[in-house]
Amino acid sequence: KSPPSFVAIYKIANLFKFYSDTISQVICSSPRKGKLQSTVGEVTTSLETTQQDEIEESQPSKQDQPDIVITLNLLHKEFMDLFFKLVQEQTEKLMASPPAYPQDLSVAVEVSDLVRRLAELLSMYNQSLSLSHVDDGSQLSSGKEAEFTPVLNAFIEPLLVTFKASASGLDRTDAGIYIINNIFAIQDIMTQYDFTASFVERLTMEIGDWMDHVVTEQSNEIWKRCGMHEKMKLLDEVDISSQQGMDPASLQAAFSKFYQSMFSMVMPEFDRLNNPRLRTTARNSTARSIAMGYVRLYNALSNPESGYSKEELERILVHAPEQVSKYILDA
Repeated sequence: KSPPSFVAIYKIANLFKFYSDTISQVICSSPRKGKLQSTVGEVTTSLETTQQDEIEESQPSKQDQPDIVITLNLLHKEFMDLFFKLVQEQTEKLMASPPAYPQDLSVAVEVSDLVRRLAELLSMYNQSLSLSHVDDGSQLSSGKEAEFTPVLNAFIEPLLVTFKASASGLDRTDAGIYIINNIFAIQDIMTQYDFTASFVERLTMEIGDWMDHVVTEQSNEIWKRCGMHEKMKLLDEVDISSQQGMDPASLQAAFSKFYQSMFSMVMPEFDRLNNPRLRTTARNSTARSIAMGYVRLYNALSNPESGYSKEELERILVHAPEQVSKYILDA
């Protein structure tokens, strides 16, 4: 027999919470509060429970609460405990055996399925009427976020661990792209809700860190293709022209390759970023990184202490930094 769906369990738990809060609000707001409590108590005598410790944990004060509210609170807690148990079992299974990364570096089916069910929980919670009404909208948002935080924590950290483990067999650029695609899949389902703001911010920072990583890797790859990567490590030397591989002929050959590439700077790696905005950001950031690298090269070689003559520099540095920036950023 298959275990119950944690989405269904959460829905039932939310239902108990809704009825508990609704009954409490009706009784507290009624001018016949005492009579209502007595009537509800008589109807729900059979629902009394002896598990008072658990009730007190889930409810700060049970003073003046009818038995049915106490029972509903206990049922809510028990079903939430079951919910977290089921989620933990699935996430631990996923972390123990991370799915293989797809060839296009998109989100694996197993991860996509878990993210889809998290989206159901988000929608369900957003539509829930189980929170107490307050006048201050910021208090309502803060309360909703605090209540749902344990649910998000149960998913996000295990998922991050899972796709970072799945990416372990990839090279550094592909690993970054794969992880960005997975993080974005989680972030994308949360952006429409106010109670996920802190988590959206955290994932935005995580994506930004990995974006910096892939931009650095791609920039280094472009410099390597034109034979310039190792040369850039020598720019801080006093007499650059005397360093190995920094003679005028070698530099002229490397710059010639670079100038040819900048008119059609192809970055096919970024095509596998699922989100169009992130693809554009990655390409633009890499282009800016290359343009800044060229400025550093140009200034270092043009320095009188570099050891190159004016004639040698004219043959090596064919384009000014402003021209290169325009060509690269417009490509």
